[in-house]
This record gives sequence, C-alpha cells and structure tokens, in this order.
Amino acid sequence: MPEQISTELVISKPGQLQRPSTSFAPTTFHEAMEFCKQVADSDLVPKDYRGKPGNIFVAIQTGAELGIAPMQALSGISVINGRGAVWGDLLLAIIQGSPAYEWHKEWFEGEGKTRVAICQMKRKGSEVHTTRFGYEDAARAGLIGRDTYKNYPDRMFQMRARGFCGRDKFADVLKGVITAEEAMDTPITGDVGSVEVDLPKPDPNEEPITREEATALWQACKANGHNADTYKHGLVSIAGVERSDQVKRKFHEALKKYCSTPPSAAPAATTAAPAASEQSAPTGEEEIGREAGGALWTLAKSNGYDVANYKAGLLLIAKVERSDIAKKKYHDALVKHFSAPFNPDSEPPEAEQGQP
Repeated sequence: MPEQISTELVISKPGQLQRPSTSFAPTTFHEAMEFCKQVADSDLVPKDYRGKPGNIFVAIQTGAELGIAPMQALSGISVINGRGAVWGDLLLAIIQGSPAYEWHKEWFEGEGKTRVAICQMKRKGSEVHTTRFGYEDAARAGLIGRDTYKNYPDRMFQMRARGFCGRDKFADVLKGVITAEEAMDTPITGDVGSVEVDLPKPDPNEEPITREEATALWQACKANGHNADTYKHGLVSIAGVERSDQVKRKFHEALKKYCSTPPSAAPAATTAAPAASEQSAPTGEEEIGREAGGALWTLAKSNGYDVANYKAGLLLIAKVERSDIAKKKYHDALVKHFSAPFNPDSEPPEAEQGQP
C-alpha cells in the first residue's frame, strides 16, 4: 500500500492562508531599503541574510509578488545563485492559498533504486495532474552522490516531485518561482564564473570548543578546588550553557580564567563573559539574553520546576516573566534559586537576593 504523506495546512477560510492581522510591509522603495538595512542587522533573520540588505530586498520583493508578508518571505525564501527560490513547504502553502486549489496527494512507491515520490494536484475545473521523481531521475541528474540525497533521499524526491507538479499546474500562482531544493541542485551556467552555492562562512567565535578543551576546563576546575556545583555555576553565568562541550569559543578564555582560580578568588562570572567577547564591563542593567535565559529554564526544569513556579521565581527575583529579559544583576540570584530542587513547602526567596 502506498505510503501517505501528511500535508495538512492550517487555514482561516477555504482558499486563504492564515495571516497575522498586523503587517509592517514597506510601501515605497525608500521604506523597503530602510527596512532591509534594519533587518540585515538583526539576529532574528536567517544567517544567510545577515549583513545582506540586497538579498533581503530580493526575498521580500519575491514574496510580495507571491502574496507573502516580508518576515514570512525571509523565513521561506532563499536567494540562491542570485535567484529567489521558495522552500518546498512554502511552495505548497502558496498553492493551497490559491482559490483555484482543490486538493493534492503525495506518496512513495518502490524501494532502493526503484524508489519514487509521486505528487498529484487537482485544480478546480481541470484534470488531475501527476508527476514523479525518484532514484533513477536523481541518478541521471548526477544528484545521488550529494549529501542531502544520501541522508534524506525521500525528502529530496518528494520536494522535486512537488515542485514540478506545482509549477506545471499552478504556473499563474507561482509565477516562475522554483523550489530552493531544486535551485541548490542546479549549477550556474553562462559567464557567472561559479557552479557552487555561495554560503556564508561560519563565525569561529560562535563555534563550540573541542571535546578536549571541554575536558581540560573540568580538569582545571577540579584541580583548583571547584566542585560540580561551582563548575556548573561558571558555565551558566559565563557561557549560558550547562555542559562544557556546548561552550562557544568566544567564552573559552573567560572560563579558563574562572577554572584556573580557586572558588573563593574566582572572577565574578557576570563580568567574565563581556571580557571574553571584548565588550565593555556590564553595569548590571543589561538583559541576560536568549542563551543564558534558556540555560536558566533548562536548569529549573532539571530541578523539578514547572512553568508556573519558574515564572513565579522570575517575578519575585527579577521582576520579569521571561528569563531572556532578566537583568544581569539578578542572574546570580536566579541561578542560585533554580539550582535548588523545587520544594512546594519551602519559603519563597526574598526579592532582595537579586540586588547587586
């Protein structure tokens, strides 16, 4: 029996994509360029768009022509080889949002070299259209040796079949846009001078330290009198993580300094992290941020806190309901509070604990 693929989409009304009621879409070219410059400096956009306002402009303009809001376009559209392309799931959402869409089906048949993905789409007032893409098609195109086809062959076959079927049956809706999965497989032709997708180089400071370096941190801490609790406190306070193999390289030097000093003389954890990343000394009024906030929640969960009790601790100590916006001056008090196992009968912590 064919393997059915779930393709559900939440919609507000038949033939309409569910969209937010508030839109920040620019209405003039000047507004668009200012918007792109601001977004390019944000950490909330995909890394491929950071520092590239031109690519952001291509993506939101492509999205506008397809009826997609700017931020949704940045999540679902990639600029590959200078061409805007949509990821397969967004392509399906665009098709399903068309009033002409009636239904579609996707499934697999065969195994190994006979494996094939099949996609059917029905447009109102027309016949069912069927496309196939499988192992033999990928082999002819020279794709089988690529990592994505080695690791996720079914997904790649499915996206190719879906992309071909959608473009054949809903060309007026997609307006010539292809899937990002297909764009990445297509070499550049002509005098462009390259056949590779231009991917951004990773920032070395954002990469995790090696396992050997992580082990050396723990050994240094033990040699200088730290126990597991003070070691974890240093990791959470400085690097925002609970395990040394998750430490980013930008925090490595600060942690080495922390671990090489006995607990009674160790540098303040809240001042070490900015030194590692060559930032100015904190005043205590800065927010701890997403990473440290996430580490707090992980620490709290490991000690039996649920969401309600976690929020109660944040409110009492740091006067906030979200850990990522807690001020740094309250961080040590929060770590101390959530490091203790949750006891519903215990006295609540005093708010003054969070004062610097």
